[in-house]
Amino acid sequence: MGKKIGMTVVVVVLLAGVGLAGGWIAKARESKTPEGVWNAKAISGSFAGIRVQESDSGNAAVAFLYDLDNKSGADYLLTTDSKLIVMGRLKSTGSLSAEDQYHLASAVFLPAGNRTRVMLETTKPFHWPGQMDAAAEAQFRNMVNHSIADLAGFVIFDPATHYQIELPGAWPAVADTPAVVQN
Repeated sequence: MGKKIGMTVVVVVLLAGVGLAGGWIAKARESKTPEGVWNAKAISGSFAGIRVQESDSGNAAVAFLYDLDNKSGADYLLTTDSKLIVMGRLKSTGSLSAEDQYHLASAVFLPAGNRTRVMLETTKPFHWPGQMDAAAEAQFRNMVNHSIADLAGFVIFDPATHYQIELPGAWPAVADTPAVVQN
């Protein structure tokens, strides 16, 4: 009978140990940030403008300007050589799209609690006229409107910090505004 009590105590101790270990592992898993979750609250963005300029005689550089607000409590650096992923958010579906190759125009330092302007840029085919007349202005507006037709904004993903920076597209329709061309 002594052997039975000894075996029972060993089995109970082992089961209790396994139960405690399982509970400890489950608690440790709960305290970690789940894989694949992006922090979309650390940095916010607001639309500041669109700039179009001639990159060469057959192309236009279309730049979207945004003001970033650093709410993270730590300084933040966006570099052009980093592994940033810039995607467009489509109006029609809300989906993310990498159809156009938008990129950060220059490195940006964003101190904690401050705002900094960034520029996302892409190149679009556009034959620049020798003179900006009514027909040329219509072509210019058409090119810009085509660039933003199904674009609701941008999202920057920074794998190093796991930040997701939403850049909403609050731009006005270009059809009724005069063309502004920078050479």
